Amino acid sequence: MKKILILSVLLQALTLSAFAQDWAELARYQEANQALLAGEEDPSRVVVDEMVGVWIPLLAAPAGNLWYALAAFALFRLFDIFKPLGIRKMEYLKGGVGVMMDDILAGIYSLILLIGARWLIG
Repeated sequence: MKKILILSVLLQALTLSAFAQDWAELARYQEANQALLAGEEDPSRVVVDEMVGVWIPLLAAPAGNLWYALAAFALFRLFDIFKPLGIRKMEYLKGGVGVMMDDILAGIYSLILLIGARWLIG
């Protein structure tokens, strides 16, 4: 039974990861075009980069657990606002890559912390 649960979680994570990668690729091109047309670096009216970024730590949240989901969102927002550990450097990448990568890296750092918290809690 435990093997089935582990395989199920792994399959779900891989599926969500593939979906997020496809979405990120599409968003990267669209945001790059919008930013270039508007003359902006990171247009605030486009939030798909935030959506992709917050999906990453949600991979570590157990299904139906609101507290882990809120922690995933809060951790992502903290990393996205303060931009430590090289996140700010990602903004200097050209076009849509820079727009997306700072949020993706914030999501990855949040995922690592959330997995660590789940491991400590048990």
